[in-house]
Amino acid sequence: MKSTFRKERVFVVIVVLIILGLALYTAMNSEGLKVRSVAFPVRIGVVKTSDVNIDKQLIGKIIPKESLFIYASNEGVIKDFSYKNNDFIDESDRLLTYDDKLINDKKMSLDKLTIDLQAKNADIERLEASYTEVSLFAEQNSILNFENNIESLNSNLRSLYENLSYLQSDYKDEYDRYESKRFLYEADAISRNEFEDSITVLKEIDRRIGDVVNDIESVESDVRYQRKSLEIAKSALDQKAADSQKELQLNEITRERLLYEKERIDLEISELRLFIDSYRLEEVSAHKGVIKEVFVENGDYVTKGQKLIEVINMRNDNFNIEFYIPENQANKISIGQAVTIAGDTLHNEEFTANISSISTIVETRMDDRGNNEDVVKVKAPLPDSVRDIRIGYSVDVHLSVANLRDVKMAPILAILADENGDDFVFIVDENYRISKRLVKTGEFNNLDIVIDGVEVGERYVMNPNKTLKEGDIVEELKN
Repeated sequence: MKSTFRKERVFVVIVVLIILGLALYTAMNSEGLKVRSVAFPVRIGVVKTSDVNIDKQLIGKIIPKESLFIYASNEGVIKDFSYKNNDFIDESDRLLTYDDKLINDKKMSLDKLTIDLQAKNADIERLEASYTEVSLFAEQNSILNFENNIESLNSNLRSLYENLSYLQSDYKDEYDRYESKRFLYEADAISRNEFEDSITVLKEIDRRIGDVVNDIESVESDVRYQRKSLEIAKSALDQKAADSQKELQLNEITRERLLYEKERIDLEISELRLFIDSYRLEEVSAHKGVIKEVFVENGDYVTKGQKLIEVINMRNDNFNIEFYIPENQANKISIGQAVTIAGDTLHNEEFTANISSISTIVETRMDDRGNNEDVVKVKAPLPDSVRDIRIGYSVDVHLSVANLRDVKMAPILAILADENGDDFVFIVDENYRISKRLVKTGEFNNLDIVIDGVEVGERYVMNPNKTLKEGDIVEELKN
């Protein structure tokens, strides 16, 4: 019996102790006492308002505005050409020389034409000094021959014009293919050989067109000559002039033909002399800069005006700083706005540039974290004070995207995201108990971000860790 009573008394004591403990816990909470035995040490901040200048740090590149091209001033075969991409050239540098075979051939042609001209002059002098009788029968035969020749020449002329039409059509088609290949070649979609094959075909068609045009001119010249001869012969026959007069007329025709040939030779000689006098055996640079691309090599045959080299002028005013800004911030910058550029490329110096253009085209590019981002291209001229320009190198770009007044800010590290992706902070009440508060975030600067959803004076956890949860008790770290 005593044992049973003793057990009942122990049980009652335990129940009383439990009741007292619960009462004490409830009293502590109702009186605002902190249960520090389970408190989490955290840094606590207070919501305040301030004026904030939101800066953006981006990566830009030094990009040339335009290139210059050096063209061939002559036609000929290239030799002594040793330049390559990224080489520096100065004004008056000798770029290449031309093989002298072409100019020597032109000089030989000039010597031959000069001899031909002398022979034509001698023939004209002999013709004017000579005179022989020609019978009427011979004149009649000449008329018949002229008529037959004219008919034959006209038939030949029609064939030549028809052939010319076909060749011109072929040239147009081939030129269209050439343009397409040139576009593909400039885009590195086809090889140089494929592109030059198109040029070769164009040259061949052009040569054939030239041959046909020369043939047409020659035939038309012969037609004119035959018609003139026919007119003179008919006139002589109709007038039944004396044999001496007939011979004189025929001599006049021959003289006109000789004069025409003399005039043609004079023209060819003038063109050759002009070519020889203007021909330069070497090509000299008229620009100073860095070679971006070389289009020829030793042994190539080039024509006058053909592109040889693309050069980037290294003056500061030929360069922009190009960078990309997120699309949603493009409306927060303006033309003329100052930006600061710096970095190792600029010898760790800082320079100020002004925005010159903001693209209206949105592009999608990959950001530093590998995510696609919609951005807008911005350009600012490279300052004149920048030295040692390095094409394509990166620079740091700093610019202001917003000036905010009287806004609530919090450290970025104070913002957490829940399972729904919503941003929130832990608010600390007067008992140091934390509660979850959803917030909206805005612009950020350095380590702080604009927030909405909290009130000025409220306290929040500045450095929450993953173990904190709503309802936990925290303890403020003093340092």
